[in-house]
Amino acid sequence: MTPSTPARTDVVERVSGRVALKSRPTPSDQVDGAWWPSSRDLAAEVDLLLPALGDRVIAVGRVVFHADDWNCPHARMQHAGTVIRLDGYRFWPSHLVKIRAVKDTDAMTMMVIPPETAADIAADILEQCSADGSVVTVDDMTALLGPSRTEPGRADDAPDGDRPQRR
Repeated sequence: MTPSTPARTDVVERVSGRVALKSRPTPSDQVDGAWWPSSRDLAAEVDLLLPALGDRVIAVGRVVFHADDWNCPHARMQHAGTVIRLDGYRFWPSHLVKIRAVKDTDAMTMMVIPPETAADIAADILEQCSADGSVVTVDDMTALLGPSRTEPGRADDAPDGDRPQRR
């Protein structure tokens, strides 16, 4: 065990209370879980999130997000020696991230709860988004947060077919 191991374990435990996942992947119009980051610094928050996801998405290669939801000055970040693309789009639904594996072999869709959200509302969203059998969509959960900044986008604007189906 290295001296940095206990600190990293503490970070994962602290973050895991802000991440809730369904036990199995879901259809594309549903969320696989919810994430309540502590800040809007995407690279820092993704670096903390990935260990909490365990083996749900192996070899993450890309994170797709709404550009106005995050502070993200760089198009790439490094995590555990791997370069991850950070792809922000204004047409992408607000409050949603898609975590994609290298070569798009796997993906996970997460509802993002803004950091400034009250703890009771965040806890409710974390619970609803992670309940097995739950069919909540981002639209359902966004209603609890208030108005969305999502701009309508054209289907042909979507990166590599990533535009989620919205009800």
